[in-house]
Amino acid sequence: MKKLTILLCAFLLSVISFGQSLTPDVIATSGDYFVNENASLSWTLGEAVIETFSNESLMLTQGFQQSYYQIVSVNDPENLNFHVKVFPNPAKDFVNIEIQSQEKLTLLKLEIFDFLGNCLLERDIMNETFKEQVDLSSYATNMFLLKVTNIHTSRTHSFKILKVKF
Repeated sequence: MKKLTILLCAFLLSVISFGQSLTPDVIATSGDYFVNENASLSWTLGEAVIETFSNESLMLTQGFQQSYYQIVSVNDPENLNFHVKVFPNPAKDFVNIEIQSQEKLTLLKLEIFDFLGNCLLERDIMNETFKEQVDLSSYATNMFLLKVTNIHTSRTHSFKILKVKF
């Protein structure tokens, strides 16, 4: 019984001591740090505001600011040499796709996938302008992925298309 108690205490101690990590990190979409001779300012986007102090010349609002933060962002693809419009999104029965290429002899590939990975539509585009109305009425309410790829440069632009019932 004594060995079981010691073993149980050792197990509980290890679970309590390793069960949680308290590192001072924030993962934020934006933020910055500024310093001048009078004050310093550090901020991250998306923090909850907890308390505000103010006097005649200064206002301080406190949140869950941590000593280290990592900015996570997604940039739009650069140098695509084509522009894509998808509308209406969300769509009920049809979605319009317009592609405008900046080069005359650009070979683009248009593909629409469901989220199981099935290819529903595939088109090769060689014109400077492309306009098509895609019929989604035979598909269930779902989210689809539109992928437009420049075959020569392998640059891809993707869109989510949401089909809804109105």
